[in-house]
Amino acid sequence: MEVFGVSENSTGTAVRRLFSEDGKTEIFSLQDLKRIYENREESGSQVRRATDQGMKIDLEVVSTDGSNFKWKWGSDHAHYSFGDLLIRPLWRSLTGSRQARSARHPPQPPVLPTTGNLKDCLPDLWVQCFGLVERYGPLVKLRIFDDVVYVCADPEVVDIVNQIPDKRLPKEVFGCKAVAGQGVFIADGQRWEFGRHALQAQLTPEAIDSLVPIFAGKCLKLQEIIAANADNIDMFAWVEKVTMDVICDVGFGHNLKCMESPEMPELLPLFDEVIEASINTSLYGAFDVLGTRKRWFEGQLSKLDGMLDEIIEAVREGKHTGSSNSLLHHLCAAKCPLTARGFTQSELRDQLLTMLVAGHKTTTLLLTWGLYHIARSARVEKKLFAELRQVFEGDLTRPPTGEDLRRLKYMDMVVRETLRLCAPVQVAQRGLTQPVQCGEYTLLPGGHSGRGNSWVAIHIMGISRSKKYWGEDALEFIPERFEPAKMAKFHPFQFIPFGGGRRLCIGNLFAITQAKTLLCLILRKFYVRTIPEKPVQIDPKDIATPLPASRGGGVWLQFTGRDDGLEPEEVAEPPTLGNMAKSFLDEGGADRGSVYPRRSSGCWNFSGPKPPLLILWGGQFGTTQSAAQDLAKSAQQRNFEVEVKAMDEVKPSELLAGLKVKDEQPVVLILIATYNGHPPENAAAFCKALEEVPPSDKSADINFAVLGVGNSNWISTYIKVAKEVDKHMARAGARRFLPLEVADKNDCFEKSVRSWRQAVLSTFANSPEDFVQEQIAAAAEQIAEVIPETLELAPSSKPPTSMSEHFVTSLGYESCKISSNEELCQRAEDAEAPSVRQIRVASAGAYCCGDHLEVRPRNSAAQVERACRRLACQAESVVVASDSEELPSDPLSMGDILAYHVDLSALPSQETLASLAQYATKSQEATSLRQLATIKEDSAYDEWCERCLSLLDVLDEFRSVSIGFSRFVEVAPKIKPRLYSIASSPLARGTDAELCCRVAKYQACASALPEVRSGLCSSMLASATEVICKIKEAPHMRLPKDPSTPIACVCGGTGLAPFYGFLQEREQCRKQGTASGLVQLYFGCRNEEDFLHQAQLQRWHAEGLLSLKVSFSRPRDPALKEYVYHALRRDAEAVLELLSEDGLGCLYVCGSASTLAKDVTNVLVDLLSQHGDATVGFARLDGLQEKGRVIFDVWG
Repeated sequence: MEVFGVSENSTGTAVRRLFSEDGKTEIFSLQDLKRIYENREESGSQVRRATDQGMKIDLEVVSTDGSNFKWKWGSDHAHYSFGDLLIRPLWRSLTGSRQARSARHPPQPPVLPTTGNLKDCLPDLWVQCFGLVERYGPLVKLRIFDDVVYVCADPEVVDIVNQIPDKRLPKEVFGCKAVAGQGVFIADGQRWEFGRHALQAQLTPEAIDSLVPIFAGKCLKLQEIIAANADNIDMFAWVEKVTMDVICDVGFGHNLKCMESPEMPELLPLFDEVIEASINTSLYGAFDVLGTRKRWFEGQLSKLDGMLDEIIEAVREGKHTGSSNSLLHHLCAAKCPLTARGFTQSELRDQLLTMLVAGHKTTTLLLTWGLYHIARSARVEKKLFAELRQVFEGDLTRPPTGEDLRRLKYMDMVVRETLRLCAPVQVAQRGLTQPVQCGEYTLLPGGHSGRGNSWVAIHIMGISRSKKYWGEDALEFIPERFEPAKMAKFHPFQFIPFGGGRRLCIGNLFAITQAKTLLCLILRKFYVRTIPEKPVQIDPKDIATPLPASRGGGVWLQFTGRDDGLEPEEVAEPPTLGNMAKSFLDEGGADRGSVYPRRSSGCWNFSGPKPPLLILWGGQFGTTQSAAQDLAKSAQQRNFEVEVKAMDEVKPSELLAGLKVKDEQPVVLILIATYNGHPPENAAAFCKALEEVPPSDKSADINFAVLGVGNSNWISTYIKVAKEVDKHMARAGARRFLPLEVADKNDCFEKSVRSWRQAVLSTFANSPEDFVQEQIAAAAEQIAEVIPETLELAPSSKPPTSMSEHFVTSLGYESCKISSNEELCQRAEDAEAPSVRQIRVASAGAYCCGDHLEVRPRNSAAQVERACRRLACQAESVVVASDSEELPSDPLSMGDILAYHVDLSALPSQETLASLAQYATKSQEATSLRQLATIKEDSAYDEWCERCLSLLDVLDEFRSVSIGFSRFVEVAPKIKPRLYSIASSPLARGTDAELCCRVAKYQACASALPEVRSGLCSSMLASATEVICKIKEAPHMRLPKDPSTPIACVCGGTGLAPFYGFLQEREQCRKQGTASGLVQLYFGCRNEEDFLHQAQLQRWHAEGLLSLKVSFSRPRDPALKEYVYHALRRDAEAVLELLSEDGLGCLYVCGSASTLAKDVTNVLVDLLSQHGDATVGFARLDGLQEKGRVIFDVWG
C-alpha cells in the first residue's frame, strides 16, 4: 500500500502527511495501519488479518530512495526532506506464510543448509548462469546463504521484471557497504531522479558532440604509439589507458596522463580490488565470523574514498588539472529541482565510482573487442574503410564531428554486434520488495525465510547469445544482424547491452561515441590484423574481459599504415569472443585462477564412470564418525567404491601424491570437527603434516570437499580446523569441487549433514538422467532408509555381559566410587534456583590440572521402564548384536542397552523420524512423520524441534507406530560421553578428581502444559554413588611451567572448575616453598546465592594467592549489575601489561561459548587494537593464542 501527500506547515517546511490508499484515512499510528488492513480483509481483500495466528503482519515505513528521515506519530507527522514514503507489509514476515508456501517457485538446484546454492555459483556466478539456464530453464532460483537470486535469461520474463520501477538493491551485504550504492546505477527514488537529472543534462547528444574533439585528441596520441609499435602492440593495455585518461579528464576534471606513464595510477587497481572484494563478500561473507574480511574491505574502501575526496576538493578549489567543464564540476554545482539540495560528499564519491565503471571499463571492453573482431575479419574491415571514405569524401585527415559519426551506419552495426557478444553490463539487477508474477512462477521478496534479500539478475550476456533469438550462428560476429529491417523484428528486450526500461544506462551514448571516434581515426590510418602466434585468452575472473599481458595474455594486434600502399595478407580468422567463451567454459577455463573445478556449459562436473570415494573423518565423540559412515552407506547404495578412514590413518603427502582406492584416483571427502580451536585426537597428525606441505602452483590430480562440524556458539574457534584443512588442501594444489560447508550442532545439524551428502552425490551425475535418478534416490532416503536388524534373542544358556563391564574392559574406562557429592548453591531446595554439585570421584586416575573427566551417562531406571512398556519388551531379556559397530558381540540385556546405549532424552533426528514413518499403521500419522522428516526450506521439523521432545515422547504421540526392540535401538539417538573440566589438582587430591557440575534443566512440551526436565548426565551425577569415567587430556589447558608466572582467569558459573584446580596447584606450590605468581580471577555469577566456593576463594584472596574480582549479573541492587567483561575492560591497563610482548603472563577463558567467550573475545580485540583498528586486534589475539598465552576452554 503506497501512501503519500504533501503540504506545508506554518514555517513553510514541506511535511509528508500519510494517507491510506484510497486517500480517505489519514494515518497517525500503527494502529491506524492495522485497522486499514483488517477492513480490507472484511471487504474481501486477499490481505489477511494482522490478528490471524497463521501470519503476523509487520509494517515498515521506508523512503523510496533509502535515505534517512525522522518519523513521529502525532500531529507533526513525518518531517522529510525529499522522496516518497511507502507504508507496506514487511514481506520478510510473510515469507513463511501460507501465501508464500503456496506460491510456485522457479526451478532450483539442490541446496545446502548453510551456503544454499553457493556450490552452483562458483567460481563465477555469471559464468555458471549459462549452464544453470541450460539445465533448469530461463528462470532459475538460487539461494546464497540467506539471500535469493532469480536468474532470468529470457526477454519475455525480462519484459515483466523491467516493470519494477526501482532497483532496491541491498545497501550492504554481510555488513559490508555496497560499492557506489548512492550512484546513479544503484540508487532509487528521488536520489536516483536527482542523480540522473544532473548527469543527463551533461550527456545529451549535443553535449556528447562537443566532447568528440577531446576523444579525437586522445586518439591521435594513440595513433603515434601504434605507429611506433605497429608490428606488435597490446591494444587492451593501451585502450585502457586512453579511456582512463578520457574519463578522468571529462568526468573528474583530472589529467592523470596515463598514456605517458608506464603504470596505471593507484586509483584504478585500488578500485578493482574494492569491486572484487565486494563480489567476494556477497559469496563468502557469512563465513567471515570474526569480521576480518569486512575490516579489510572497509580499510580499502576508506583509502579509495580518500583519493576521491582529494579529486573532489581539487575541483571545488579550482585546482583541477583537466577539463574545467567536467561532469564533476557540474555535479558539485547541481541542485535538486524538488528540494534545492546539492549532492553530499558521499553521493559525489559514489557518482565518481559509477563513472569509473561506465566510462572506463565499459568503453575499454567495447573498443578492445571491437578492434579484435575487425582485425580478425578482412571483410568487415574493408566495408568499414569503404564507408569511411564515403562519409569523409576522401579527406581522411579531417577531424571527425558528431554528425560524421552518426552517418557511419555500418560502424553502428559493428559496434552493436560487439556489444552483443561482449555485453559491458553482463547482468542487470532488480531488488524485490513485493511479489512478482512471471507466468506460472512467483518471485518472492525477503530472501530465504525472511532473513535476507531477494533480487532478479537479468542475464544479459545469456540473452545476447541465445540461439533461440539469434539463430544457430549466435556465437559468430556478423554485423549485418543489425540491419534496420532485421532489427524491426527483434523482441524489445532481445538486445539490451546497457540494460533496459527506465533504468537504461545514460552513459551509453558517451561510450559508443568514444568507441566510434577511436575506430574511425585508427581505421582511416591503418590496416589491422590479429597475430596468430599470440591468441587472445579470456580472463578467468571475468568472462567478458581478455586476460591482461601482465598475466600472460593481452590483445596483440598488428598494424600497417595505409600510406604504405601495401595491404597485409589475410590470415585465418581466429575465434570470435562468443566461440572463445564457449571453449573457455567447455574446457574448464573458469578453473584457471580459481580453486574450484570447472562446470561446463551443461553444468555436469564429471563424466565417465563414478570415481571411488575416500572419506576421511576427524572427531572424538562419534558424531563425525556417524556422519562419515552414513555418507559411505548412501554412496555404496549408488554403486560407488568407498573407503572410510580416520584422518590420521592417511598421510597428506601420500594423499596429494596420488593415493589410490581400488587402483583409481579417489575423490576425497573430509568431515572434521574442532575442539577448542584444535583438531580432534585422530586428526591432529594429519592437520600438522598438511600445514607443512609447501604451496604448489601445479594442480594435483585430486578433487576434495570439506564438511566442518562445529557449534556456532564458539565464535572464536567455530569450524577453525575445517577452514584450515580446506585452505591447506587448496594451497597444496588439490581442487575444491564444493565450497566449505558447515554442519552446526547449534542449528539443524542432521539436516545440514544430509543436505551436504545429497549435494556431494548429485555432483557425480554426468547426465540429466543421472541427475534425476540421484534426486529420486535422495527423496527415497528422506522417507525411509532400510537398515538391517542387528539384534537377535540370545540362547538362554548364555549369561549377559554388562555394558559397564564392556566400557571398562574394551574402551579404557574405570568404574569409580563417588566419595562426596555436595550442593554448592545456597537455594538449591528452590525448584527454580540453580543446582551446582561439587562431586569427588575416587581413584579416577593420573591427570594434570586443566584435564577433563569423560563420563558415560546412563538413563534413569524410570526412563528404561517407560521404554520397555512402550516397546513391549522385558528388561531382563538377553540379545546378541550381530555386525554392529557400536555394541559388543557378547550377550546383553535389553535393559542394559536401553540404560547405556540409547539416549532416551535426546531429540530425534529427521532420519529417525523417517524410519519410524514406515511402522505407523495410521496413514495420517505416517504422513505427519514423513513431513517432519522431509528436508526442505522452512521445514516443519525446524518448528517441531522447539518442543524438545524425546524419542519416547514421539512414540507416545504417534501411538500407531509399532516398532520392535532391535529396530528401535538402530534408529534411536545414541548416548555420547560427556566431558567435565576437572576442578582439582593432583598435588592436592592425588588420583581423586573433583567436578563442578550444574544440573541442566529445560522445558519440554509433550502435552498442553510444559514440563521441566533435567539433563541426562548432570541429573545422573547429582544422585550418583559411582560413575564410569576416564581421564581425557586437554594439553592446550595447562598452567605455565614456571609457577611464578602471573596469570589471569576469566570465567562464569561452573567455568570456575579448571581454575579452582589451578588455585589448588598454586597453593600446594606455596606450601612446598615454591614462589607462585598472582592469579587474577574474574568470576561471574548471578548473585551471592550461586557464588561458588565463596569462602575458599575469599580465603585465598586474603592470603594473596589470587586477586578476586566478582561480577554479579543479577544483584539485589540493580545499580551493581555487571558482567565479567566489564571488569576486564576496567582493568585494561593490567590486562595489556600481562599480555605485552615483554611479559610472560597468560590469560585463560572458561565458560559459555555463546555469551562469555564471545564477549571476552570482543573486549580483548578492543584492548589489543591500535587506534581502533580491529584488524590489528584480531591479529594480535591470534598470535597470542598460537603462542599459548591466551587459552580458551569453552562449551556450547
